[in-house]
Amino acid sequence: MNIMFVLLFVGVMVDMVCVASLSSYSFDSYLTEIPNCSYPNAQVKRNTISFNPIVVKSFHENEDLTDYWQLFYNITWASPDSKVDFHYKVQLQQRTSMKPLTVWSLYLCEENPSKSHDVNHPFYLVEALFTHEALFQVVPGLGGMPASDRVTFVKFNTPDCYESTKDRDFCATQSVVYSGAPADLRLIDVTKYLIDDALVPSFEWLDPVQVNTLANVVLYMVSIKNENDVTILFDMIYHQGDVERYTWEAAGDNNDGKELQENICYKITVTPYISSPHLNMEIVPGFDSELLFWTNVTRVVEDQSADAS
Repeated sequence: MNIMFVLLFVGVMVDMVCVASLSSYSFDSYLTEIPNCSYPNAQVKRNTISFNPIVVKSFHENEDLTDYWQLFYNITWASPDSKVDFHYKVQLQQRTSMKPLTVWSLYLCEENPSKSHDVNHPFYLVEALFTHEALFQVVPGLGGMPASDRVTFVKFNTPDCYESTKDRDFCATQSVVYSGAPADLRLIDVTKYLIDDALVPSFEWLDPVQVNTLANVVLYMVSIKNENDVTILFDMIYHQGDVERYTWEAAGDNNDGKELQENICYKITVTPYISSPHLNMEIVPGFDSELLFWTNVTRVVEDQSADAS
């Protein structure tokens, strides 16, 4: 009995010592001084990560020799410490209808990140899918294991397939979660109406080449912003199934008193919104189509009634 009491007492004392030693650290300092991580403060800075897309045209190995396009990314970053010979744990994820993007959650550098790849230098060449949301993440490593638990990640969109290749036949066969960007967005003209000194640019675009087979485009949101990213005009155009080409004039009551000025550069953004039964009929945005344009007058009209006639 006395021996058992002594053992129990010693066990309690050990627990008290451990608790006391942990309580002397803040939670943050405890995480950064864990013995499992060889360089616990090492982290790739996000502003050093660069994404360089490469579009390559090749051929299917079939009788038709159909054009086939591939997208690669050369991703580079700066070492968190040039004096240390780090390798890196990296991964490029792409969102699918069934698989969301997931950021690594490392604990005490005790295991490798899920589905990571090892690279010995601060760059990574990887194939990607067009028209997808993507997530790149990287953590420094040493000796085959993470050197710290500080994961750096960046979310981005890969290029729209049709905008990158102008190959409608190929892109129509490529998967997409919601939809690609409206196709062939362009400025038609810039009309100046003398009667009220109004400036009205006209635009046109086509439906996206890529649309999820279980979804439909229901409307387009259109906005025009100036160089300070201030919205000058906003409008909504409902999708019409029998319309192939959409034409829109940047005029009306949606400008909140703001007016387009002559000989100024603006940006128009057209965003398709998608509805689908598997989205519980929610309306979600697809990929944007953007165009920078100048309001250089291409024609002058006395008034809008004369233009209509």
